[in-house]
Amino acid sequence: ALLRSAVKMRQVIAEELEYVKEEYGDRRRTQIVQLQHGATKASLLTATDLAPSQTVWVTITEDGLVGRVADGKQPRPSGTDVPYWLLQVNTRDILYLVSETGDTATVAVHALPELEKPSEGTSYAKLSALTSDDILATAFALPSDGELSENWYVLTVTRQGMVKKSSLSEVPGLSAKPFTLAKVNDGDRLAWVRLTNGSQEVLLGTSQGMAIRFSEDEIRPMGLVAAGVMGIKLQNRDEVIGVELLPDEGEVLLVTSDGRGKRVAQAQFPVQGRYGQGVIGWKLPGKTRLAGLTVGRGTTRVTVHLMKLSAKSLRLDEAPLQTRSARGGQVIELKTGDEVLGITVPHELPRPMDEPEAAPKKRASSRSSSGNSGAQSTQDAPAKPKTTRQTRSRSTSTTKSSGSTSSGSKSAVSKSSGSRTSGSRTSGSRTTGSKPAASRTRTTSKPAPKTRSSSTSKTTTGKTSTSKTSTGRTKRSGTGSAASGSKKTTDST
Repeated sequence: ALLRSAVKMRQVIAEELEYVKEEYGDRRRTQIVQLQHGATKASLLTATDLAPSQTVWVTITEDGLVGRVADGKQPRPSGTDVPYWLLQVNTRDILYLVSETGDTATVAVHALPELEKPSEGTSYAKLSALTSDDILATAFALPSDGELSENWYVLTVTRQGMVKKSSLSEVPGLSAKPFTLAKVNDGDRLAWVRLTNGSQEVLLGTSQGMAIRFSEDEIRPMGLVAAGVMGIKLQNRDEVIGVELLPDEGEVLLVTSDGRGKRVAQAQFPVQGRYGQGVIGWKLPGKTRLAGLTVGRGTTRVTVHLMKLSAKSLRLDEAPLQTRSARGGQVIELKTGDEVLGITVPHELPRPMDEPEAAPKKRASSRSSSGNSGAQSTQDAPAKPKTTRQTRSRSTSTTKSSGSTSSGSKSAVSKSSGSRTSGSRTSGSRTTGSKPAASRTRTTSKPAPKTRSSSTSKTTTGKTSTSKTSTGRTKRSGTGSAASGSKKTTDST
């Protein structure tokens, strides 16, 4: 009956198309580009390459709603609408969502929905390969363009004090399937991820007020499937509540479950070996426990999450600066039965990328201008013009000499037309030039060695005569007078 009726067949086709539309009617994910002659698919631009490069804030709530702020400004906590994780990233970065079991999924930042409030985000189970059964533990981001530096690592820390670092080269890029960032033992939970440069120090704080600081060099790099090594020895019913990398700007902020807080200088926490009990960061009374730990300047704002009331904002300088043995001060007013659960710190993630090596700067060539006696040399002064020229060409110089060359008289100095002649200060006299006289002399001198003298000699005489010299090189004047044993060949006409 169906094949005989055209109306029934069209109804069946319409129903099936409506079903396909409901099931698979999402946006197109494939980029369709028409290749030109000689082009390959490797040269095509991806959606990440076409996205504008902008700095945005990614917000993740406690319920797992993910989104990015449209205007790029850091969102302020407002009532119950506060983020649990707050990251400053770039729109071309890759966001890594990490679960408590170590499973990690990737999402392109530009694909995150834009929002005005953190509660308007989309569940991570719909944006990534993680399922709703996975409990979100933390998140971080890496740049998608450029090569990641080989000297940077991703550091993971669990609640039971297990630490592990892996090279960023082992972390995969954008993928449709989840991968294991770290193996988590039974009864443990992954809680923190940090990006390190391999030369920092790790500070761990526990709920019973203990703290340990050790060098990152004590953690050898491991693969993604490894579990890591122990960072601190925990007492019964104790667990890690915070991780920071030192040294950093500012002081260490400690906040307890009863709303007390204090700032402690970083030098108060000595560096020791890994897997020790650490030092007492805060001696807590009764059932009070340490709820949060961070490092920052006094102007840094953090969000304090409470069990019953809405979250509150806190500046670090509102807590007093004290020592580890001090009792701290009340920074959050709590009602009866309420307590602090934790703190949220806005993270500006580093950019672990290889920077191009800068070309070495060329040093300015230094030339020294030296004379005979009393000449000075100048180095590294490229701005000064050259005062001498060295040439091998024949130059004709006009020489002004005195009528007689006796002991104590002034020496003759030549003035070259092709190049400036280099004179020097003679014994007890200075030479200065004068106008040529009517008589002319022809002087032939032997080639003198090259000089770099920048001084100009002048002669002042009562009677002057003009001589014409023909020489291949600049004549070098002696340091004594002509009568005191110096040789001079002159043919006067």
